[in-house]
Amino acid sequence: MEHRPAGSSQTPRLVAGYATGRARPATRTALASMLNPAVSLVVLPIRLRPGSPEYQPIWYRRSQRLLPAGTQVCPVDNGTDGTLDNFGHGCADAALSLAADVLPAAGPLLIVAFDTPFHGLPSLLPGPVCRRTVLVPRSTAELHDPADTARRDWEARGMHDLVAAGGRVAAISAHMRAHLRDTYRIPAAALAELRDGLTPAERRHLSRPAGPGSMPAAAGSHGFMLAMGRAQPYKGFHDLLDALSILRRQAVAVPHLLLAAVTEDRRPSPYQRGLARSIAGHGLD
Repeated sequence: MEHRPAGSSQTPRLVAGYATGRARPATRTALASMLNPAVSLVVLPIRLRPGSPEYQPIWYRRSQRLLPAGTQVCPVDNGTDGTLDNFGHGCADAALSLAADVLPAAGPLLIVAFDTPFHGLPSLLPGPVCRRTVLVPRSTAELHDPADTARRDWEARGMHDLVAAGGRVAAISAHMRAHLRDTYRIPAAALAELRDGLTPAERRHLSRPAGPGSMPAAAGSHGFMLAMGRAQPYKGFHDLLDALSILRRQAVAVPHLLLAAVTEDRRPSPYQRGLARSIAGHGLD
């Protein structure tokens, strides 16, 4: 961020736009511990309906506790139902919120926009603001739904408008860096490193050494693949099970599957029970 000019009445601001999910606590933890007190933090989370499958009251309260005191929170409408229209609506609302609630009082500025609902935001920002923006893709249309060319073109347009204005696209892994470079044609000079991962508190739960029998025998002897994510139909777990069943009928050797379709509930959800029935029905281990 730029140095604030002497005598300026405008406040340096860091704006963080967050999609749904649990993958952003490390960033919030870093902000809470490292942000200069002179910098005002503004958070633009996606507003969720209580009935939405993405809505998690427990995680919402935890997220609130991670924010530094004095954080300005400006919820952004829509953007969570997975359609291009909703993503576009969420970006438009975010741009309006920035124009009305952030930019008039902002001095030096940095905008960090996380994940799919904000991929089109750079196309709606003025050039000088776009130049102070970092887009952080955690997934893309090409990875999630290659047949959705409209969404892929929308994402590419947002990224290219950002790069043309002098902004940056962050790579959360070596794989994503190669994907953004090769598929979305993002120049290497416009890619910034921003590794995605666990917080120190989460890593403490991984410190115990794995004991005997901690992995299924098939996984230990033949290797395994891990499928992990929120237990919702759009994550494609049933498609994965169908594919494994087809491959097995064709006598194709595949690694053992470790399936972690998760919720925060104490009991299996109807969707998780459906996955268990599908595993049994296919005769999969």
